[in-house]
Amino acid sequence: MLSSRLTFLYKFVLPVLWNAMFGLGVFAILAGVLPSRSGAPPPPEAKAFLVIVWAVGAAVWFLTIIPIKQVWLVGDGLRISSFRREISVPLADCVEVRSHRWNNPELVSVTFRRETAFGPGVRFMPPLRYWPWGEHPVAIELRERVDTARQAAGLVAAARR
Repeated sequence: MLSSRLTFLYKFVLPVLWNAMFGLGVFAILAGVLPSRSGAPPPPEAKAFLVIVWAVGAAVWFLTIIPIKQVWLVGDGLRISSFRREISVPLADCVEVRSHRWNNPELVSVTFRRETAFGPGVRFMPPLRYWPWGEHPVAIELRERVDTARQAAGLVAAARR
């Protein structure tokens, strides 16, 4: 398995918990349930700031983490699951493997030569690591396997970084 075992948690559980808890906190502040230490309601700028932070946080979850897939390396192909649907893609059909090391959690994206049921590419969360300097070893290994498969298939451009 190339994906982290925490994929389900990050994809389904944490976004719901974060949005619900942060949303309840924002709602409590907006409704005046949680006044400041002085007892006065927070200023309108603070309320607007909290709503913006909540909206941006939700957008980040929905745009970066929720679309991730679970990915396995099976023989000369990838098995990709959205937890509802599963597809297989030959390694020779992979065009690019990129590591997104500055994301938290780290993500790896794979772009395909042709459109798949999940679109032109997928992102997955490799196993978490304690020392995130440099490219994730899963991305390096997958790129090497893709290069080998593409060369064996006689395809010109190898998977780029």
